[in-house]
Amino acid sequence: MYLRQNNLIHVGKGAPQQWHLMSLSRGLTGTTDANANLLVDQLTMQSGSDSYWRKWSIDHPSHAKILWPTVQKLAQRELYVLLPALLERAGVDHEETSESVARLQQTIDGYCKEQYTRLISDMNDAGRTELADELLKEASQDFPEEFPEEFDGSNLTFERDDPDRAIPPAASSQSRESS
Repeated sequence: MYLRQNNLIHVGKGAPQQWHLMSLSRGLTGTTDANANLLVDQLTMQSGSDSYWRKWSIDHPSHAKILWPTVQKLAQRELYVLLPALLERAGVDHEETSESVARLQQTIDGYCKEQYTRLISDMNDAGRTELADELLKEASQDFPEEFPEEFDGSNLTFERDDPDRAIPPAASSQSRESS
């Protein structure tokens, strides 16, 4: 409720048109958490008697304006698996300055670009081209220069110091130019 009241996320009017499964219960087999529960677990995390993320948002209003729209966007896209690590990165800066706000935006953008790159590549490798195309479309909406229409994950470059960190072609050429 705090996020809506403070316009940190935007909720449409009327009944929701899309619902995401939180858990599944089948008789005696018990309950199985669904992916959306990854976000719920984070949002219900407590710090003393208060919600950790509510308190964090109150203490870091400029950071909250950057973080929560991204969390909402990823949740609407059902990319819940990305949210725990994203929230962990956001909670690192404890002091709010103009530099920390810019650093948080850079951290969030870098994380999202890296994860989209990996997901697109993995989906293409697995033969799930429709899903890869949908992920590319989403990534292109957020980062059009880094994810052009012809990006398919096969033309990745890797940083020398971290061979596991893939970089989209546009981003890798930018990092080489700045070196």
